[in-house]
Amino acid sequence: MSSFRTTGIVLRTVKLGEYDRIITFITPDHGRIKAVAKGVRKTTSRVSGRVELGSWVSIQIFKGRGELHRLSQVETIDTFPIIRGDFDRINSSFGLLDAIDQVVQEDAVSEELMDMLVGALKWLDNKDHDPELVVASFYLKLLSKEGAAPIVDRCARCGDEEASLVAFDYSAGGLLCNNCRSGRAVPEEVATAMRAILGGGLGSILLIKGYPFAKDLELLATEALEIHLDRRLKSAKILRATGHA
Repeated sequence: MSSFRTTGIVLRTVKLGEYDRIITFITPDHGRIKAVAKGVRKTTSRVSGRVELGSWVSIQIFKGRGELHRLSQVETIDTFPIIRGDFDRINSSFGLLDAIDQVVQEDAVSEELMDMLVGALKWLDNKDHDPELVVASFYLKLLSKEGAAPIVDRCARCGDEEASLVAFDYSAGGLLCNNCRSGRAVPEEVATAMRAILGGGLGSILLIKGYPFAKDLELLATEALEIHLDRRLKSAKILRATGHA
C-alpha cells in the first residue's frame, strides 16, 4: 500500500462504525481526498482534536483502492483558535468550508483554492476583521475563480457603463441600472465594494472596520453563490434557523 504526505484543511467529517470517522480534506496537490481516521472517536484518541472542522494539518495518507484512503498521521499546523471561540466566526467558517467542498475536485491540483481558503480563515481568525466582509469577499472571489463572477462595472442587462447601478440580480448577470432593475435594491456603497473586491481592491475592503453594509454584502454574495452551486450553504441554513437572515 503506497502512501503520501501533504497538507490539508478538514472540510467535513462523517461517523463510520463505532469508533471511526471519514474525514474529507482539501489538499493543494491532490484536491479533495477522503480518509478513514481509525479509532478517532475513542475517548483515548489523541487525533480527534486535530481533525476538527477547519483544522489546517499536515497528514500522511495510505492510498486505498478506491476513493477512500486511510489517515495514518496528523500534525497540527493551525486550529484558528479565535474562530473556535466565537459563534459567528464558527458559522462563517462553516460557509467557507462548505463552499470549497462543492467546487474542489478529487485528484486535481487545487493549490489556488487551498491558498484562498487558508487566507480567508486567517482573516477570519482575527477579531479586527469583520466576518461578514470576509465571507462576502471569499464568495465573490470564488465565483470569479469559477468563471461565474457577477457583472459589477456596468448594467448587466443593457450594458450601460454610465448609469447608476441600483439593484443586484445574479440570475440577470449582476448589478442593474434603474431602467433594468430586478432582484434586490443595493446602495451605492455595496456596488462600490463589489467592484473593489472583484477588481483588485480586496485588501482595502477587508481592512474596513464597522462597515455598515457588511450584512447586505454578505447576503448578496451568499445568494449569488447558492444560485451558482444550485444548493443552500450550511452557514446560510444556520443563520435562517436562528433568525439572523
